[in-house]
Amino acid sequence: MGENLQQVIDTFGDPSVTLLLHEHELILGYGRRHWFYFQEDKLVKIQTTPPLLSQESINLIPILEFFDYYNWKVNKLISRHSNLTEVKLALGIDIELNEKNQLIIKDNNNVLALNFSVSVSYPSKEKNYSLSGFTLQTNTYQSYPTNNIEQKDQSLIIDLAYFKLQEGGIVDSKELNKQLGDPLGYITLSKYSELNIYNSNLIVQTKNSKLESIFFNEEVFLEEHNFSDELGPWQLGPFIQGRTLEEIKSYLPNDAYITDDEVEIETENYILSLFFGDIDGENSLYQAELKLY
Repeated sequence: MGENLQQVIDTFGDPSVTLLLHEHELILGYGRRHWFYFQEDKLVKIQTTPPLLSQESINLIPILEFFDYYNWKVNKLISRHSNLTEVKLALGIDIELNEKNQLIIKDNNNVLALNFSVSVSYPSKEKNYSLSGFTLQTNTYQSYPTNNIEQKDQSLIIDLAYFKLQEGGIVDSKELNKQLGDPLGYITLSKYSELNIYNSNLIVQTKNSKLESIFFNEEVFLEEHNFSDELGPWQLGPFIQGRTLEEIKSYLPNDAYITDDEVEIETENYILSLFFGDIDGENSLYQAELKLY
């Protein structure tokens, strides 16, 4: 705790994920299981539970072998999957789990929460507790509400670009990427390629600063952080999240490739893929990908 951003990067290398959702807080992710929080350029929190991002977004993060395949340890004494009895003996503590199945350990500077998952043995019905994650944070850590984030209307910029493509125009992908401005965060795919997160629906893939693909997703963030009240459903031209396949068929060209769960429209300048699934008993649009040539 207390190290600055550069010290952490010098130790672990470049992060897999960078989230800039708050003016006063920066979150770095290494692989899918280690998350570092910085406030005023000081490390104030570490946790193993992915913050904010939905499971679908987490699945986009490349696996980092050291962080994702190896079990972390606490004081070199206990590790992920240790049982509750082992943890108490190793740490020399005799406290009970709270209502969230956590052991909370405090000192003058920090708070360590050890999270346990529970399973039941049959036929004895005995409960077994296994260490599944942890959060370590300073006593002064302050959480910022996500609903204060101002989201620019990058979706309108994309919609205008799509209209231009439909009219047979050419979109400069580098210029389009500049127009979108700074993302709320990004996922590093490789040295040259990344996924930029702009709002709760919009992710853009770039390579060498050139925009390659645009994704409209159902949920980029966890539901409680989804900002859906502000943005509403995503829209790309006549294609609106939640509309059924039957409702959009009149907008499709004759040569569109159509199945029950996907529609693909291919032109000289782009490929648009629309994805459908069962939502409230209807075959509804939930995701789209616009790939530029």
